[in-house]
Amino acid sequence: MRNKTLFKTLLLIGLAFISTATTAGDKKRADYPSQGYRGSFDLAWADNFNKDRTYYSPQFSTTHGYQIMPELYAGVGVLFDARNVRFGSRIKHSDADKTISSISPFATVRYDFCQKKVSPYVEGRIGYRMHSIIGNSFEGEKLEFDKLYAVPMVGLRLNHFNLAVSYEWITVGDEIGNGHYGYYMTKRFSALGIHMGFDFGARKKQ
Repeated sequence: MRNKTLFKTLLLIGLAFISTATTAGDKKRADYPSQGYRGSFDLAWADNFNKDRTYYSPQFSTTHGYQIMPELYAGVGVLFDARNVRFGSRIKHSDADKTISSISPFATVRYDFCQKKVSPYVEGRIGYRMHSIIGNSFEGEKLEFDKLYAVPMVGLRLNHFNLAVSYEWITVGDEIGNGHYGYYMTKRFSALGIHMGFDFGARKKQ
């Protein structure tokens, strides 16, 4: 998992460098989005920062859409993540760690407050979670989870680069047991996400 995350980080840095180098020499290109097609790539880490590490999730997302005006953007995207959830730290919960790999298509709306190189922004994402289970499991297990993917974000745009924080939540229900006992347990997880990425397009010549 760490190697994959490192690879994605290096890939992001490389693509960002290419994007920046391509636009840096064009003095007639605006430093802020204006109108037209706009896309983005984003790496994130969501965590509830609990000492027992009951919830954390590396994530990658990409969005593509249209810059309606310099402030307003609407588009669609897809999120890939691998949420690790733990129902508890007691001995009888020791087999209750689950890794839920998710693919979540979503719609997004974003508002940039300033027509400048640096601008704060807000973004809202809403979509549908589709997933498969990877990791600890036993025959007959049935994991249930929220299908709704809804994440608010607050960030700062630095020309083509974006830094943001988000808030997300998910309710997971699962049968906990090891063959000698079993019971159904539901737990709600919430986490703060730290996002780093870049966007491209929608920079019309002045």
